Amino acid sequence: MKKIEVTNTMKEINDIIGFESTTDASIGSDPIWKFDSKNWISFKTYSNDNITIQATIDKESIKNDKIKLPLSSELQKNLNNGSFTYEELVAKIGGEGTLTSISKGSRSYTWVDKTGQKLGATFNNESGKCTVASYR
Repeated sequence: MKKIEVTNTMKEINDIIGFESTTDASIGSDPIWKFDSKNWISFKTYSNDNITIQATIDKESIKNDKIKLPLSSELQKNLNNGSFTYEELVAKIGGEGTLTSISKGSRSYTWVDKTGQKLGATFNNESGKCTVASYR
């Protein structure tokens, strides 16, 4: 995901990933690069040619025993008080996130702690600030 940009052509993405995309009716009609039943990258074009490239990743494979996720209320307070950058969140959590989505306007990252708690956060490309953070 770190090597892919929304400006890449399908051929360029195929070259980066190492194989050609397919489609999977159970997931939708968009091109996907399926690694296995729990891990794939999808390419979706929305209206106005807005492209989102998203990775679906088995949370067990990105679980990190060293990170400490902040309380939901603390994240909400920070979002309401001017937000925070990716770097600030990494410093608070104690580890890098896994890049799970890119678009023209934003990048999304996911963290999974040792208990399987999953935090997703989306950062605006222009401001660098978090716009949405949610637990799953």
